[in-house]
Amino acid sequence: MKARGGWVQGYNAQAAVTSDQIIVAAEVCNEANDMRQLKPMLASMWANLSLIEDDDPELGTVVLDAGYCSDANMGLETEDCQLLIATRNGRRQRQIEKETPPPRGRMPANLSAKEKMDRKLLTKKGRELMALRGQAPEPVFGQIKDRQAARQFSMRGLELCNGEWKLDAAVHNLRKLHSKSVLKRKKKEKTVH
Repeated sequence: MKARGGWVQGYNAQAAVTSDQIIVAAEVCNEANDMRQLKPMLASMWANLSLIEDDDPELGTVVLDAGYCSDANMGLETEDCQLLIATRNGRRQRQIEKETPPPRGRMPANLSAKEKMDRKLLTKKGRELMALRGQAPEPVFGQIKDRQAARQFSMRGLELCNGEWKLDAAVHNLRKLHSKSVLKRKKKEKTVH
């Protein structure tokens, strides 16, 4: 994979995570840039969610960092899948949010895709959802690295590493679900006594 300092033997791990840190899609690619990974991840999310839902699943609002910012990705938005893509890196995005009040009135029709996204990000709802982005996916990667000691792949080759990443994601989900059931049981035991 091409990196800043040349070529590295590595992969780019992607994960789509719910607000309660359950991974709904996990993929590995050999491209350092995330920009072309949104379309396959949305398809993977939809396919996985359609396995557990009877009707066509609605993805709701998908919140993404600036690595996914492109006109092509902004064009992937549908009625069932709203996109909030940061148009700048984290620090610059937060600085603009502090300096700029939320927009009022209707969105002008003559804005570019990036300008429309900037406007969506500055709304109260956009600010709230972007703040949650740091609380859902980022800790998941840290938990997989620290709790599961999955800091590097033990397999070689894209297909094998993709399988290993999906196994790591499944183990993460099982740990989350187990923790949730233990907490629920403890809470129930407290109310009984």
